[in-house]
Amino acid sequence: MDKEYEKKLDEYIKNHLSKYVQYHLDNGYELHSIKECLKTYGYSHKELNIITKGMVSHHKASKTKYHPDDLEGETYYYIRGMISNYIKKQEMHGFKLPDIRNALLKYGHHKNMIDDAIAMVRFQADLKVNPTYLFFAGIITMVLLIFALSAMLKTPFIIMLYVFCPAIITYGLSYIAVPFLKKNQQMISIGSIVLTIVLFMFIFPLLENAQADSQILLVLNAIMAFFFTGIYVLFYTPEPKKVHKRKK
Repeated sequence: MDKEYEKKLDEYIKNHLSKYVQYHLDNGYELHSIKECLKTYGYSHKELNIITKGMVSHHKASKTKYHPDDLEGETYYYIRGMISNYIKKQEMHGFKLPDIRNALLKYGHHKNMIDDAIAMVRFQADLKVNPTYLFFAGIITMVLLIFALSAMLKTPFIIMLYVFCPAIITYGLSYIAVPFLKKNQQMISIGSIVLTIVLFMFIFPLLENAQADSQILLVLNAIMAFFFTGIYVLFYTPEPKKVHKRKK
């Protein structure tokens, strides 16, 4: 790990810890109590003084008097989450886990805390699904649902497949859009419903043999598009980036 990497790690940790300290100050905790709690997780007095420079306890922020011991459990989960998020981000940029671990140890984090964060990352990694497999699993499930619906309504499968083209097209477009809009899940969810409605307005009038009510089919299209797009967004995992090491 070079000095630039260490600098970015330092900025990441200080940024998150300063927000954490300010949050608890706003909720009535004493600055001294917060700093003492953070010291138990490997942060030095010097580092904490830099992070909390200009911050002061303000008792009027909360009428509740908190005991310093209340911070211990919450601080543990916050730091573990902060470290695990950092590990995931660095892995996405192509850095190896042993190198990330060594950098965190060098920074001063306790070994047990880092190992707990790594265990959390590995557990989450076990839940990851290949985006392409996930997409085609969604398509197959949609087709099966449409087939079941056509059997229930005694309507030819081809006609029902045509009716639900808006949901299928929207889901297909989400497969293309998600890598670019992963950080704005709300936009994808709302966009899937709007796009489904627009497509339905163009497709349904062309279908003369539709026996079901158009409003019901429109709602079913929107629900299907929203549900499958939401599942895809939830479990989507981008591919790690390659790191191009600079020549010394």
